Amino acid sequence: MTDELVVPYLADEAIERDAVSLIEEYEHARGVTIEPPIPIEDILEKHLKLRIEFDDLHARHNVPRPENGQTDILGSIDGDGSIFIDESLDPEENPVREGRYRFTLAHEGGGHWRLHQHLIKEDTAQASLFSDDGAPKFIC
Repeated sequence: MTDELVVPYLADEAIERDAVSLIEEYEHARGVTIEPPIPIEDILEKHLKLRIEFDDLHARHNVPRPENGQTDILGSIDGDGSIFIDESLDPEENPVREGRYRFTLAHEGGGHWRLHQHLIKEDTAQASLFSDDGAPKFIC
């Protein structure tokens, strides 16, 4: 028997339905109608109560950078709902990467957290499925 976590497959249609549902929940809770660009930071921080931080994710997770020096870890999410975005995507410092930044936020919060939080959240009443070393639940 392995300790490997199996994440169930979700069809594209199910993911799309959940994304629409999340936007509708936010609109209802805030009494607003959303039009593009989607306020992803507000949805994650104010509606889903997640925390967003920038960091050097290679250093944070002790993973060497590729030989070309580029980052290949763009986001991660911890069991407490903390989203970490690689500092190379900070739209204040690197506005040309804002699209990738917004996509990564949506992927971590709207994807991993929203769709798999039952696998991510830390439950102090039970033994962890993951190591207790503070490692992230998902690294992307």
